[in-house]
Amino acid sequence: MDRGEAVLEAIQASLPDWLLVVAALVTRLGDVWVLITAGLVASWLLAWRGGVSDPGRSRLEDDAAGSTTPSASRSELGEGPWILGVVVGGLALVIVLKYTFALPRPTAVAAVPDALPSVLVSFYVSSVTIDGYAFPSGHAVGATVTYGLLATALGLGTLRSRLAVAAVVAGAVGLSRLVLVVHYPADVAAGFAIGLAYLVVVRSVLERVPTDRTTASFAVALGLAVIALVASGLSVRSIQYVALATGGLGGWLVGRPAPESGGVDRGWVGLSGVGLVGIGVFGGRLDVVASAALVGSLAVVPAVVFRRRSRRTHGDRPPR
Repeated sequence: MDRGEAVLEAIQASLPDWLLVVAALVTRLGDVWVLITAGLVASWLLAWRGGVSDPGRSRLEDDAAGSTTPSASRSELGEGPWILGVVVGGLALVIVLKYTFALPRPTAVAAVPDALPSVLVSFYVSSVTIDGYAFPSGHAVGATVTYGLLATALGLGTLRSRLAVAAVVAGAVGLSRLVLVVHYPADVAAGFAIGLAYLVVVRSVLERVPTDRTTASFAVALGLAVIALVASGLSVRSIQYVALATGGLGGWLVGRPAPESGGVDRGWVGLSGVGLVGIGVFGGRLDVVASAALVGSLAVVPAVVFRRRSRRTHGDRPPR
């Protein structure tokens, strides 16, 4: 299978040292911890905006009018945590696909630039020495999903400008993977396509499900994370994603105001928690489970607090 070896060799042979250093910095924008942090902060931001504002019209209406300060829809503002759920689901999908295709990375390694200060050598080396499978590029998928999602969900500027920025950032991250010789061109191109397809499908599903989008997004993320857990043989990363999704879903179901149709079956939440602890113990990574589950739970706290306050103050109906 030709994944663009000739193109990668041509790129590697013509690059100046300074561009390697820039690529090592840019590629960090696609690191898992950066993407998770971006999803977490965006979740808090949407929850805060939903708690202090009363949107009078939808974001699509604002974008059509060219407004620079568009309002998000009520469901998105009140359910900020759904963003983190979509991000985690996309990252879990990467693991599933990597272990399904099991294609190797390039054998070449980008040389350490001679002019690179000694204090930055370890940072650079960690960017160009990557283990694991290559297809698709996790950085390309993650950057496309995360920054594309933020562009469509956050009301900063116009939709066109947000999408342009997201495309530039995701494109730069993908290109950096080629510059650093950790992926073939086909890996990166597939990463962009898969990330975009996942984002479109998930957003469409979240608009149509009968439950609220936060519950749906974390449920999708949990399902994909469990598949990744099995496919990878309990890899540390897949355990983290299971814990993140479980923490977010459990925290939301327990903490949010009960829907009008009835309360939450907390027995299922408790069962999920027991299963999560079991995975941590069996995999020998209870510390990973605890920390990731905590982050997932923290993602939903602002939304839960603001929604409960809104219901007490305005008598709002629960989200759908």
